[in-house]
Amino acid sequence: MMLVLTTRPMIDTTAVHVDIPAEFVRLRQDPQTTYIRLGPLTMQETTELACQRLGGATLPTEAAQLIWQQSEGHPFFSQEIVYTMRETGMVEVKHRQVRLVDTVQRFNDLGFSSTIQGVINSRIDRLPPGPRLALKVASVIGRTFSLNLLKNIFPVANDRAALADYLALLIDLDIVTELPETLGTYRFEHIITQEVSYQLLPFAQRQRLHRAVAEWLEQTYVFDLASYYPLLAYHWERTLGDNLDHTVALSTINYMEKAGEKSLQEGSYREAIGYFKQAMAFAERMRALAVAESDLLPSYLSDVRRARWLVRVADAHHGLGQSASTRQCCHEALTLLGESFPAERPRLMSGLTQLSTEHAWRMMRPAAVRQIEPEDERQTIDKAHAYNLLTQIYFLSNQPFEAAYAALSGFRLVVQLKPTAELSELYAMMYGVLKRLRLSRVAESYTEQAQAIANELNHQPALAFSLLMAALFKFGDAPWSEIQSLVNRSIKVSDDIGDKRRLGDGLSALGYVLLFRGEYIQGIGNGLRLYESGVSSDNVEHQ
Repeated sequence: MMLVLTTRPMIDTTAVHVDIPAEFVRLRQDPQTTYIRLGPLTMQETTELACQRLGGATLPTEAAQLIWQQSEGHPFFSQEIVYTMRETGMVEVKHRQVRLVDTVQRFNDLGFSSTIQGVINSRIDRLPPGPRLALKVASVIGRTFSLNLLKNIFPVANDRAALADYLALLIDLDIVTELPETLGTYRFEHIITQEVSYQLLPFAQRQRLHRAVAEWLEQTYVFDLASYYPLLAYHWERTLGDNLDHTVALSTINYMEKAGEKSLQEGSYREAIGYFKQAMAFAERMRALAVAESDLLPSYLSDVRRARWLVRVADAHHGLGQSASTRQCCHEALTLLGESFPAERPRLMSGLTQLSTEHAWRMMRPAAVRQIEPEDERQTIDKAHAYNLLTQIYFLSNQPFEAAYAALSGFRLVVQLKPTAELSELYAMMYGVLKRLRLSRVAESYTEQAQAIANELNHQPALAFSLLMAALFKFGDAPWSEIQSLVNRSIKVSDDIGDKRRLGDGLSALGYVLLFRGEYIQGIGNGLRLYESGVSSDNVEHQ
């Protein structure tokens, strides 16, 4: 299969001030990539493009020079100039021969714009009122839009029946095209046309239309709303004006958060980071508005909500194998939630001693499950999840004291709640901590508890994790066949549920098992699968 990717020009340099996406750099460096940088069209190529758009075989030299000089070889600009010449009657086509009707001087006298946006603007201005408004309203929906949605939000009720005719005219003028694969769906021929059309609408009218689109999506796709979370966040955000509207702001933030959660569950980690960071930036804007209006800060703009997003961003960074970013986000979240993680070794060891004593006492005298408010419980789980991630990061970084402190801190928070996935995973990590401290006999009960809680909750990601931790911390203490069995079970669970991060971790562990068992051929196959998994999930650790 050949894949063709197109981008706008990017400066190919390693200069610090140039922000080139990492994906672009990796693609350029891939030996299988053929990179073609397109330059401006020559005059001959511009002439061929003009003839193609006009349906002619030849083009007068004077017209060709005008198009080429004005567009400077830009294909889309050339095309828009050609359409402008056709629509203003400067050229006509007979028997596939293009004839210049007016002089070039008259064309210049018309005040022809020197920019693409100006040319498109003039084309839109020449449209009849109905099609012109239809184009502007469609631009609010997006580059692709449906006739059904356009009818529902079109502000002139008496013109709704004529919208199909308006779109037919826009198709004839090569402004939009109808998509053959989806009945009643249209697309702007070029995104610049959509952007120019959008900017021609007054801000207040754009707000009303964005709100109408959002409400229509909510009503139409009530049973499949998850597919539209990003789109709903986009339209609700653009419904806001200069003043703080809590209803609109809350809808925007909720959909941004839901889009991030959905991406995280699907293993689209970079998209998840984008949505949560978008939510944080939006919340900061709303906080500034609330302060400016001397308004009370609502709960949806609280530090607790921001901390929750930071924990999710940490999860996504962990999925990408970005340990430093994971650690940073976890510490930021815990600080917002009122938790402190000692940076100095004396304070760390003192805190660890206290936590260990409390933990030993708690294990001997288990407390009853406490009943707390749902929001407080959620906040507690967020803290525990951040500590759980830190436990894993510190353990893999060979920082056992920091790992033990994080594990015991998380354990302290969730052990008195009803069983959760966080509790299962912290039991699994505590198993590793105790094994590292050579308390193997005590440790066994922790791995058993971890798997028991995961099974009780039917939480497959926690089960995959507890099985994998049980295997890893048995290295050197148990038969390789037993360890491989645990790893294979973890891999199967992760594969079944599509958990890319834990699948990669399992395959990585299996690689070591196969190496130590001398099964080199199988190990090579496993290594290739691990690499493919890492590329698929964009996880640098697994690659």
